Amino acid sequence: MAINPTYSFTLIGSNSQKTTLNFQGVEISDVDLPTELNAAAGVLETLRNELNDVTDANVDAYSFSVQGTQAVGGVPVAADVYEEAVLTLDITPAGEATKLASSRVPAPSLAIFQGASGPTRDIVDIADADVSAWVAALAANVLISDGESINSLVSGTRRTKRVRS
Repeated sequence: MAINPTYSFTLIGSNSQKTTLNFQGVEISDVDLPTELNAAAGVLETLRNELNDVTDANVDAYSFSVQGTQAVGGVPVAADVYEEAVLTLDITPAGEATKLASSRVPAPSLAIFQGASGPTRDIVDIADADVSAWVAALAANVLISDGESINSLVSGTRRTKRVRS
């Protein structure tokens, strides 16, 4: 595998004026993705250190991103990205009033719903192993809303987004 990271630096100057520098990195090809990502993080740190030496502005923020692709057999036959499952998540901080957030799953698999037709067609099966694994992966790796952790999956429904023409 190989990655082509993009490096981004936000610099802040006098009067809190900001500017951003973006650079397309050279290809990093190593034994596996974690090694390549670590190499990209090292490049980011090197660039930040060298940038600090040539600018009077402060490096306010810096990051790298990697565009991933998962080309599995081309375009799917029946995946409507305007249809989505909306998962309702409990993100209540300890000792506070209930706080909920939602997370979208575009073109949801029919297998994650309680039924194929009738009233259960639009209700996500929150006990489904794949849904549980997805929410667990989110809970372990991302923050929701304004920095809260995901506590649990409360419910889920199907909805269709309006198509812009």
